[in-house]
Amino acid sequence: MRLLFCVHAAIGTGVCLSIAATASAAGGVDDASRGTARKLGYAGVEAYQAGDYRTAHEKLEKAYAVLHVPSLGLWSARALVKLGKLVEGSERYTQVSQLALAAGGNEAVQKRAVADAESELAALTPKIPSVTVQIEGAPPAEVQVQIDGVPIAQELLGEARPINPGPHKIEGQRGSEQAIVELVLAESEQKPALLRFKAAVVTTPPTGGALAATSDPSSDSPSGGLGRQRTLALIAGGVGVVGIGVGTIFGIKSKSNHDEAAKYCNGSECTDERGVSAGTDAHAAGNVSTGAMIIGGVGLAGAAVLWFTAPKPSETASARFGVGVAGGSLLVRGQF
Repeated sequence: MRLLFCVHAAIGTGVCLSIAATASAAGGVDDASRGTARKLGYAGVEAYQAGDYRTAHEKLEKAYAVLHVPSLGLWSARALVKLGKLVEGSERYTQVSQLALAAGGNEAVQKRAVADAESELAALTPKIPSVTVQIEGAPPAEVQVQIDGVPIAQELLGEARPINPGPHKIEGQRGSEQAIVELVLAESEQKPALLRFKAAVVTTPPTGGALAATSDPSSDSPSGGLGRQRTLALIAGGVGVVGIGVGTIFGIKSKSNHDEAAKYCNGSECTDERGVSAGTDAHAAGNVSTGAMIIGGVGLAGAAVLWFTAPKPSETASARFGVGVAGGSLLVRGQF
């Protein structure tokens, strides 16, 4: 035995639902439940044709939950689509297209429902928007993501996700840090949702030991952006400038003493003690001036080499340099 009932639209065409009345066709549903589901399905289709899609959805969902037959599934999918639930509607269409025809039902009506579900699904699919959730500044495995309060599997991050048209809120949680993106999608629209987090930078402590992580995205060098080698270049340049300055001062002093000695001396012969003293001072000042000039010149040359051969920022962690003065010479050491 089977039950067939039709709802007549205003244009005069008939819409039929076929529900098998045998227990085997409905998975053991009792007669009273089947009758109630049949009435709900009838009322749901009437509400749909009247434009009351919310009522149609409520009644058809209840009927389909009791009786999984293609005709009820088809109309429930249509009601979902009318309510803007395109994703849920597409899933319902897919279910209907995969349903086995119930024994004892009107086979022609059921086949027509399955065919309609397949064709309507093909027309609906291009209209479904999608959003691609992306993570910046943090490993995706460390971020818990929700779309409109629904958790998203981490394996699906970075993949286009079908979503209903309208406003949406995407949230990412990483420890105490939260990133939120709000967007609105129209039919067929595809949008990215980028959740930004502060990147963790790994640095090596100056005295060695375990690696430390910091959320500060600034330079990983103690110079705040110049790099260690260029910082040393500035230091060496400073030493060079000081050396040149000291050499100049003592050079002037040496000349002054030499001029003073010339007043009392004729060549290497001096007739006055003041000439001897001035000559000695001139010689000593000249030696200091010469040494300082040498150090200054080496310092400036070393500064130029350090500055123009400085590695890129990514290479500074593996390079070490040292500058020192010993025995009147500027010492520059480097390790690459």
